[in-house]
Amino acid sequence: MARNLNDINDWNDIERCLKIGEILLMAGKITEKALTVALDLQKTRSEYVGEILISLNAVSREDLEAGLALQEKLNPRCRFNMVLN
Repeated sequence: MARNLNDINDWNDIERCLKIGEILLMAGKITEKALTVALDLQKTRSEYVGEILISLNAVSREDLEAGLALQEKLNPRCRFNMVLN
């Protein structure tokens, strides 16, 4: 079952830092195939995975922003390299 991007309580069992692609996948907002394609494209582009997913029409900007807001709440101590997903 997909997790709710707007309910932090739906993510309480997560104990590790999650990348945005993982969050969107776990929330049912993208498919594994879309994430794989985005990660492959990221190797040749200097773009964030989220922006690539939007350009592929794999996710809405609204869902990406909700995922990023959730990521910040879940991972307050995690700092991902901005070039990585």
